[in-house]
Amino acid sequence: MRNFILLFFFGSLMWLLSGCGEDKSKQFGFGSSDCNEVHRNCMNQCTKEGKPMNQCLNDCEKARSMCAAIKVKGCMQNCNQRYGKDSSSAEICKRRCQENDGVAF
Repeated sequence: MRNFILLFFFGSLMWLLSGCGEDKSKQFGFGSSDCNEVHRNCMNQCTKEGKPMNQCLNDCEKARSMCAAIKVKGCMQNCNQRYGKDSSSAEICKRRCQENDGVAF
């Protein structure tokens, strides 16, 4: 179930980013691992396109949330690769990923 949710978030993220325009100069997104920067870029792009502020806030908050989910998922996958899936070290590492927004230290 957890994998399905993460897959859903990733798919939603790709769908959201595909709606940012086909011109490469219009695209925003994950040129950064800083999800706040992703949000800022999204807001800049959205307001340039003349969309209503409520829609921009809603869409860009979704983009920030998906960015954070992808960072945590990537961190957790790194834990599994580094320590071996289902090992106690991997589980501790994955907990750190969740508690520290995708950073396991």
